Amino acid sequence: MAMGRKTLGLTTTAWLVIAGIGLGQAPAKKDELAPAELRKAMTKAHEIRARISKLEEQGARGAAEQEFQKLVVGCRESFPEIEAAVGGKARYARFTLNSRGGGFDAVRFNVPTAGRTYQLFWSLAIPGSIKTQNIELISIIEVGGDAMGFTYPEVKEDVTIPGLNLPEPNWWSHYRLYGRKLQAGREYLLWFDFKTDQPLPIYLRLRIEPIETTEPPHTPALQTARRTFQEVLEKLNARYDADSKAARRKYLGELEGAGKAIAKKNAASRTQLVAEADRANLGDSAASDPRGFRIIRAEIGVGDRWNDVTTQARGFVRGNRLKVASPEYDFQPDAAYGVEKTLIIVYAVDGKPGVYTAPADRNVDLPPPVVTTPAKK
Repeated sequence: MAMGRKTLGLTTTAWLVIAGIGLGQAPAKKDELAPAELRKAMTKAHEIRARISKLEEQGARGAAEQEFQKLVVGCRESFPEIEAAVGGKARYARFTLNSRGGGFDAVRFNVPTAGRTYQLFWSLAIPGSIKTQNIELISIIEVGGDAMGFTYPEVKEDVTIPGLNLPEPNWWSHYRLYGRKLQAGREYLLWFDFKTDQPLPIYLRLRIEPIETTEPPHTPALQTARRTFQEVLEKLNARYDADSKAARRKYLGELEGAGKAIAKKNAASRTQLVAEADRANLGDSAASDPRGFRIIRAEIGVGDRWNDVTTQARGFVRGNRLKVASPEYDFQPDAAYGVEKTLIIVYAVDGKPGVYTAPADRNVDLPPPVVTTPAKK
């Protein structure tokens, strides 16, 4: 797909003109800066980023980061707003970043008050070749909080997105938060630092997914009711476990009796009975059949803060394997928010025990592959 520099420039310019049509101007807000003041502030933000990239001393770097964050947060009312929506409700919105100059720009968004924490998944689509792209750095700031970071992005070129009339060439990128979560009811700034002081047409989509639910009010009456409910629930769970184990033992006894009645030569029928016993044992780790891969216990946490995630881990087992990407987000609730956690899994393979221990943000693939030593010739 060859395209000359002049043709590419005309295409991008035409797209840029179209991108500005229909966006309109929102009424001036109380704290919104005048265009000249905003350009001056954006130029300073760009200069601070360039200075930070050259600083090696940690104290000087930290001071520069604080200066940068204070400046950008102070300009937030002048940045365009984008909706952060849950699941399939998230839609691409069209912007022209750096249209007011300065080599720096941002968009802002608010997290819904429903729920307590959210994971952020956001995508951008930009016309033009990725080889000549103008973005130097992208990051995120929580208003009134700390700076945050993203995972290494997924990048694709010349994509087609339903509903968007993207010219070619174009490139698309997808990010998620690294080790942090969005807080309900908080405001965030997604900022862009540019290599050159040129406008950038862009499509952005912000998808959020709830991780933890809202905590109930901490009133004495509610705490008493909650404690009573938990006590009753624990008794019911204990009774259910006892009844289910008793029913399982009775069923296994009947299977064993049927097995003794089958002649040894009838191997097919015996195999069916063994398979049925294996299926019955899946719900009870204490009495489970030793063959295959079994999760005995799984916990995630750090220090003295741990959560039992055995049931969740067993739910991910498919075909005698446990494969989970980033279990830190899949195994909830979070026992230690904002702290690096460890995942511990005690398991058995054909009755032989094993222990898996690793940081909770790593992909899990168990049981580990069997290493065989080549036979000596």
